[in-house]
Amino acid sequence: MSWALFAFLNSVFLAVNGLLIKLLSDRVSLPIRLIAVYAIGLATAVIMLWMDKRAGKTILVSSSDLPLIILMGLTAVLAFLAYQIMFMRGAPLSLGNAVTRVGTILLSVVLGILVFNEVISVKSATGIVLSIVGLVLLLA
Repeated sequence: MSWALFAFLNSVFLAVNGLLIKLLSDRVSLPIRLIAVYAIGLATAVIMLWMDKRAGKTILVSSSDLPLIILMGLTAVLAFLAYQIMFMRGAPLSLGNAVTRVGTILLSVVLGILVFNEVISVKSATGIVLSIVGLVLLLA
C-alpha cells in the first residue's frame, strides 16, 4: 500500500482525536486522558511485539538508539500534553487543529532539509508559502 493512504488515515484519526479531546477537555481530567491514551498504546505495542516474536522476528534495540527512543517518547508526551492544554485553555477545534497541523508541516519541512538534506521543489515551496498565508488568515 502507498504511504499516501496512511497519511490520509493519519489525518482522519488525528481529526477525530482532536474532536474527542475537545469534547472531553472539560469533562475528564488530563491525567485520566493521559493514562487512557498511553495504556492503549502500551497494550498495542505488547500485542505487536508478541506477533513479531511469533513470526520469528528478532527484537533488538541498540544502546546507541536508546537516547533517541527516549527523546521520541518524551516529545510524544509533551506534544500530547500541549495539545490537551490548548483545548483546555479554550482553543476552537477548527483553529487549534489548523495551527497545530500547519506548524507541524512547516517544522517538518525545515527538519527534513536540515537533517535529511531533502530538496524542496518550487511546487512544494509554493504550497508551504500558501500554508503560511492560510495560517496568517486564520489567526487574523
